[in-house]
Amino acid sequence: GLNYLQSDDPISFYIGSEKMRLDSTGLGIGTGSDTIDARLHVKGATDVAKFQSSSGATNTTYTDSSDSLVGQIEFGASASQIVTRTSSTLSLGSNNVRTLHITDDDNVGIGISDPDAYLAGARNLVLGGTSGDHGLTIRSASDGKGIIAFGDGNASSDAGYRGQIQYLHSSDKMLFITSTANRMILDANSRISLSNNDAGNNNNTIFGKN
Repeated sequence: GLNYLQSDDPISFYIGSEKMRLDSTGLGIGTGSDTIDARLHVKGATDVAKFQSSSGATNTTYTDSSDSLVGQIEFGASASQIVTRTSSTLSLGSNNVRTLHITDDDNVGIGISDPDAYLAGARNLVLGGTSGDHGLTIRSASDGKGIIAFGDGNASSDAGYRGQIQYLHSSDKMLFITSTANRMILDANSRISLSNNDAGNNNNTIFGKN
C-alpha cells in the first residue's frame, strides 16, 4: 500500500512491510526507518543492486552539471572499461587515499600522482613516494624464475624478449641476456661468467674461480 506521513513529508510504499520511501532528501529502497542520506539510498543484506543490459554490454555513464559526459563504467562479455571521458586523471585507492593514478597520456603512477612530470620515455610506470624507502618485488616459485624482458615486438617472435634480466631461484643465479642469448651470469659465489655465444667461445669467468 501507499502511506503518506504529513508530519515529515515522506511517502512510503509497503508490500507487507515498508519497501521504499521517498522524502525531501531522496529515494530509499530497503532503508526502512533509516535516514535517507543521498538522492538514491539502497540497503540490503546481499545483492544490493543489479544492473542488466537487454542487449550487449552493461554501461553506466556519468555527466557533470551541464550534462557533459565525464565518466563511464562498462562491463561486457569480451571487454570492460572504467574510464574518464575527459582529460582528467583517473585515480583508485583505499581507505580514502588515492594510490593508483592513470593520466590521459596513458602514464601510470603508483604512489605518485603526477607520473607525467617524470623523464619522457621512462614514465609509463612511475612508482614510489616522496619519503621513505620504496621498491618493486617480483615473486616467483622456488623452482621458477623472475623475468624483466625488453622487446620491440610481441612474444609471437623473439622480438618480444630480445633483452632480459632473469633471476633463477633454484640455482640463485642472475642472468643478463641480449639478442635472446645469455651474455653474463652472476652466481651466488660472486662469480661473473661472460659468454660470447656469437663466436662460439667457451665461457670466461672473471672476479671469481671456475
